[in-house]
Amino acid sequence: MYSRYSTRGIADQDKSRYWEAAVNDAYFDLKLTFQETRTFDATLDFWEIGRLSLSRLYSQALQYQRLGQHCTNESDSFLVNVPELSEIHFEQMGRSTWCAPGGFILEDSREPFLFQHPKANAMWVLKIPGDLLRSRLRNPRAYCATLFDARDGAGSLFVNYLKLLIEHRQDLPETTQALMGMHTVDLLAATLERNPKVLHSEDSAVRNAHLKRVETYIRTHLDNPNLKPDLIAQACHLSTRYLHMLCRETGCSVSDWVRELRLQEAHAQLRYRPASTQIGTIAYQLGFTDQSKFCNQFKARFGMTPGEARNPAR
Repeated sequence: MYSRYSTRGIADQDKSRYWEAAVNDAYFDLKLTFQETRTFDATLDFWEIGRLSLSRLYSQALQYQRLGQHCTNESDSFLVNVPELSEIHFEQMGRSTWCAPGGFILEDSREPFLFQHPKANAMWVLKIPGDLLRSRLRNPRAYCATLFDARDGAGSLFVNYLKLLIEHRQDLPETTQALMGMHTVDLLAATLERNPKVLHSEDSAVRNAHLKRVETYIRTHLDNPNLKPDLIAQACHLSTRYLHMLCRETGCSVSDWVRELRLQEAHAQLRYRPASTQIGTIAYQLGFTDQSKFCNQFKARFGMTPGEARNPAR
């Protein structure tokens, strides 16, 4: 789905109210402070890509605030902001950073923040459901309000992939777009994990290496219905007790982590695999031995049945 918002043609006295409603509709509730409302000019192009959304935003100088009253469990998402014309300033969780063109930052909707650009700016903004990013990355909050390089390496590949996705989306079926969206999240996770400053400031390199090895093993063995803590620990050369401790530090049990990764993969496959592929086949190939139980867990997790998740119109 594509939407476009623009202040052009809006009466001067209505521009600030119109733009605040547009931004809140595209992202989540924010308080906006304008330098000049009468001559304010802004446009926002918005695309939905599977469970993600990507937007291209242009506006004159502006300040956005995410207040405590805005932060609810229902608005669990992360924004990746990529400025192109001028610097942006961002503050969240006691951290503060300036991000110029050539970089990007991560924002958490569940925490208050301040975001501003003193000059006119154009930006790419990627919105990711919180559960989806957490299924790819341990503790994404650790990466918020930190400057990441978009000029070379994985960061450059991530940002260019965003632009290519929009450039070619009209030529791609929705299932392929959804799959590319999942690849975008994987690229982002790979980019964030390569930042040594974040890794060493929040967790030890050893602990993160263990978690990454465990996650890789789980992802490559989702088809095994006997994917239990003892098996995972043995395969990753850890004690079962230490594995449980690692998972507790991330806020979930080993079994919860396995189930979450299976459900996320099932959701992705329902979007991009042919409609002729039976739901039971997907469930079985991801280690679910009881289709009824799988359907119940899927609906509890995503608020829809597997069949509804397969319907692009939803």
